[in-house]
Amino acid sequence: MIKTVDDCLLDRLVSHLRYLNVRENPFHCDPNCSLQARLRRAYFTLVKRFVVERRRAGAGHWSFQKDRGLRQLVTTPFIGGKCWTPVERRGESVIDWKCPSNGRAMLVSPTLDKCNHISS
Repeated sequence: MIKTVDDCLLDRLVSHLRYLNVRENPFHCDPNCSLQARLRRAYFTLVKRFVVERRRAGAGHWSFQKDRGLRQLVTTPFIGGKCWTPVERRGESVIDWKCPSNGRAMLVSPTLDKCNHISS
């Protein structure tokens, strides 16, 4: 039942995760696209780590479908959800690239000062 995600908490949490599944949550996608930018930042962090780990493991050419060498399904490290509110955004991806206010959401990291009050 997650509706929004805190910048600092998500950044700290993602650094310890291998996978994140946020599907089936009633997300509130605000007009300035801050939720989408936060979750997109998490998406890029997890996908980058996934690709680097696969290459280090000697998996050669990596794929998000079937890994021919291991004969197992390789899943994506991030499963996104959909916006629930406001109604005009319902059904849009939470990592959508378009933002109604300016045409594109920004990938902005929270400042260190803002996050220093959260302990590890």
